Amino acid sequence: MNMEHEDLAKDQQTAGQALPAEPPHPEPVVAEAVPASPQAPEPAAAQQIPAPAPEAPAGLFLESIKPGELLKNLKDDNIYKVTGVSGKKVLVRDFLASERIFLFVGQFERPSDSEALEFERARVKPAEPKISTVKPELAKKESDAFADYMGKVRQAPGSDAEKFSAFWKQALEIFGDDPTLTWRMRTNKGLQPSPTLRLRSSKTNRWRDAIMLWAMEKLTIIVSKEVCPETDREACRGVFPDDNEAYGKAISVTIPYRDLDEAKAKTYLDCFRMILKAFSA
Repeated sequence: MNMEHEDLAKDQQTAGQALPAEPPHPEPVVAEAVPASPQAPEPAAAQQIPAPAPEAPAGLFLESIKPGELLKNLKDDNIYKVTGVSGKKVLVRDFLASERIFLFVGQFERPSDSEALEFERARVKPAEPKISTVKPELAKKESDAFADYMGKVRQAPGSDAEKFSAFWKQALEIFGDDPTLTWRMRTNKGLQPSPTLRLRSSKTNRWRDAIMLWAMEKLTIIVSKEVCPETDREACRGVFPDDNEAYGKAISVTIPYRDLDEAKAKTYLDCFRMILKAFSA
């Protein structure tokens, strides 16, 4: 039995070795994917791609602008010298020393060194202040009359000579302190001589009375309508709301000294500057 089993096992092993193994089935050939050729974008799609925005230039700020420095105007490409800043306005002088005012600081940039050098080389320096042509004795007469007037203000009940004196000095800084020309003591019927500010017309080159002050119990400011600028007439009427016939055709305001604080005085002085600029342009 053992032999038979051994022979059977041998026969099976021999048979297994004799039969060749089936070859493996070939793998299916898969065609390689050919990448599609890139197509040019359609014109409509190309137009939808936004272009990069240009960088905004660094701007100037009012608080960074100082009197005496040079600025270049972007609209006319001219160089200007800053004389001051008032509110949002930039006050400048061109190379011929003419005064200009610009409302928008965004119109300016700082010039190059070569542009600044050329401006300083070519510019005309402002004229020196002219010596007064008024005879000294006439100027002294007006000054003495003003001193006499201030003595009466100090004695008037309800007046404040110190406040008025400070306001008068600020007004003279705007109009100029040249007795008989930029101011005089105007004689009025029934009233004491009144300090009066004067303007010279750029058209006629003649001096005329413009603003009269009455400084006794209260401060009264009387402005001639003829010097009130057409473009800012409503602004003038807002500051000087009362019609006044004592000074011809005029507008006026009367304010107690207790209400004449720094802010109120600035309102009147700013209007003086506006009138001076318009009448003397």
